[in-house]
Amino acid sequence: ETMLTAADAAADRELKLVKVPLGRAAATSFDPDAQIDLSRFFSSRKDAETLGAARVAKIMEGSLKKQASNPESTLKGVAVDAASAAASERAGRRYVAYDYVADACRRISEDGECLRRSKRLVAASVSVSLESQARTLEEQRRMDAGELEQRYIDTLWIFTASAPEKGAT
Repeated sequence: ETMLTAADAAADRELKLVKVPLGRAAATSFDPDAQIDLSRFFSSRKDAETLGAARVAKIMEGSLKKQASNPESTLKGVAVDAASAAASERAGRRYVAYDYVADACRRISEDGECLRRSKRLVAASVSVSLESQARTLEEQRRMDAGELEQRYIDTLWIFTASAPEKGAT
């Protein structure tokens, strides 16, 4: 679920924030073991040290490659630099930053033909947090009041900043 997109059309730059509730809904993008590793990395310092930031970058690369393999996707190819992955902590939350090059169709005809393909440099940062699983505002209110049991789900947050690769068309 895309939460925010900001673009500078003149410079062909884009910022995007995506929210992915882990679990059954994320199964098309992440296999169960990958989801468990993401949850473990972001919730346990020991697991973060054991798994490493490169593992998170590899999981994200796997998801991007699944997306690129879909003929209807605008993403046509991806190369993640897992060695560039770095973990950091701010305000008690763990993040992993990594870079990749995306080969994407930037403009599609009405017939689905790619009219403008370009390579883009992407800087990404991901984190996982627990989010309430309330389905409605009323359900959330009742959970907050103690009338219903609190339910939480691990949620993956993906922030990307992208721009054209130098020399790419």
